[in-house]
Amino acid sequence: MAFIGLVLSVNFISVVLACFPSINHDQNSFCRSDYAFTGFVLRSSETNRESVFQIQLTSNLKGRVAIPGQLLTIYGRGSGNSCGPHRLNRFQGHVLYVSSRSFPDEPARLEITEHHTFDPVNVNRVANYDCSCEIVINLPQQPNNVDTTPAGDKCVVTENEYDCNFRQGFCSRLSPFGAGRCSWIAPNIPCPQR
Repeated sequence: MAFIGLVLSVNFISVVLACFPSINHDQNSFCRSDYAFTGFVLRSSETNRESVFQIQLTSNLKGRVAIPGQLLTIYGRGSGNSCGPHRLNRFQGHVLYVSSRSFPDEPARLEITEHHTFDPVNVNRVANYDCSCEIVINLPQQPNNVDTTPAGDKCVVTENEYDCNFRQGFCSRLSPFGAGRCSWIAPNIPCPQR
């Protein structure tokens, strides 16, 4: 009986903490996805299990998921997910990061890993992303204890870099040949006083 209580407690805690807010940078989400593209949502539906979207592709940003103008079906979290559902506004442009997922006895499908409302800033910033570099977040509220990335292949974001310019920053080798150490590059705009 105690064992069943322990199993239920662990499952409850994992569900509650599954969406504990962690700080991530958009470059990591972009680089970990299989594809990134822009498109307009033509149709959407949401169930407890999943959200389903029909997207008309306008441009490929990473990989070639389809030809511009082609319709895609992509999947996201449903309303029953503890992290909340993916919701994309119909007839609005979006920047989408997706990964191809396969399940036994089912065809592969494209699942949302990240999305943003379409705006030129969101599209242009991905041009700076260098997927040979990893952004590691090391803040007091989110210490990084298990990082095995070699020092030259990452940018470690500490309290010094985590400011109002964090989202506009990126990690890159700044070399056309991909050589050199990864460096954190962010606007040098004074942040408002807190």
